Amino acid sequence: MNTIFKRFGLGLTTVLVFQFARDGLMAASFTDITQPPNAVEVVLADKVVELSSGNHGQWSGDGVEVTVRTNLAEVVSLKAPGVPVKKVHLHWATTFDTNVIFLGDTWERAYGDLQWKPIDLTGPMPWYFLVSNGVVTHGYGVMIGPSALCCWKVDRHDIDLWADVRSGGVGVELANRTLTVCTICARQGQAGENAFAAACAFCRQMCLQPRVARQPVYGFNDWYCAYGANRAAAFLKDAAYIASLSPTIQNQPYMVIDDGWQANRQGGNDRSNPWKYTNAKFGSTMPEVAKAIKAMNARPGLWYRPLQAWPDCPANWRLTGRSEVLDPSNPEVLKDISQNVERFRDWGFEMIKHDFSTFEITGRWGNGMGDEVTSDGWAFSDRSRTTAEIVLSLYRTLREAAGDEVLLNGCNTMSHLSAGIFDLARIG
Repeated sequence: MNTIFKRFGLGLTTVLVFQFARDGLMAASFTDITQPPNAVEVVLADKVVELSSGNHGQWSGDGVEVTVRTNLAEVVSLKAPGVPVKKVHLHWATTFDTNVIFLGDTWERAYGDLQWKPIDLTGPMPWYFLVSNGVVTHGYGVMIGPSALCCWKVDRHDIDLWADVRSGGVGVELANRTLTVCTICARQGQAGENAFAAACAFCRQMCLQPRVARQPVYGFNDWYCAYGANRAAAFLKDAAYIASLSPTIQNQPYMVIDDGWQANRQGGNDRSNPWKYTNAKFGSTMPEVAKAIKAMNARPGLWYRPLQAWPDCPANWRLTGRSEVLDPSNPEVLKDISQNVERFRDWGFEMIKHDFSTFEITGRWGNGMGDEVTSDGWAFSDRSRTTAEIVLSLYRTLREAAGDEVLLNGCNTMSHLSAGIFDLARIG
């Protein structure tokens, strides 16, 4: 038997559904966060402003307007002409049962930290989270591809969404543009499904157009034996051995040359773009290496670090204050990245593993971010777009240059921004 209670207050509708499973346990209560929040505030450069609720889902104050449009999902938008905004905070009142546990996502790859936790140990949960009492599992999150770096926090009576809309480490300057911050979604668990099935269903709900590899991807990557001290002869020997153990007709293995092949690596002193050539350890040209891999009935792959600056790259391509990193908000940088990927494709490589971009943009690894993805104070050359928008632009540039036939493998990339764009990811 189902008993439904509705509690109304400050624009919030909380639906508590109590359903008794066959074993007599009570199902976890569900809060419909696709309904309007209790409160909205924004973080500006020098203060936090609690916005006032108005008509048609609008919240406003101090020159900032947040609109929450509710349908099957909840679309959050931001207008702030002349006011740099750092974060948007939405709050829902709720009551979590004492026996529930939580599983949150991570900003980028996992670091052995994905686990079910009691509420007092959850901490910040990027992108989405699941809550379960062992009978029913509910999902709360945002759709993929948001224009903000979104993070959830919970306690016994609260659900909070923090949307980081900074451009780098400063408030985004939207001028007259309206920013679609994110689309909030939730899924009420169903009786009889296990937590894994509920998680899969909710991920399908958050990502309506996933990009799925046509066949299982497997093979060899020489980082895990050479660690950057690689050379063509050794790689081809190892790759040939792996290929000899693998089926070669229906689904050939990928053989990925990791860090170490590029021009300025392993003793090379080339000061120009290192991705145009190879070094003495790969004495053959890279098209010849790719051809040799294909001759062993395997698919060649190549490692790429798109945001690493080289000595002679233009000064205005670099991030201010971090000269070793290219600025992905600069259109010239994206054009160069596109040309590099097109070159790899023309050389004959069928997979590109691209690496380090999250660390180079934010200055932090995912396991050190918490609820602050990056430090305050630094900025891209383009302050009119959020970090999430700039990262999405980088990812889409990689995808367009790779085409549909080349697989993109993201390493140290943000999962909720790369979903639907990359074919696979190194997750841990």
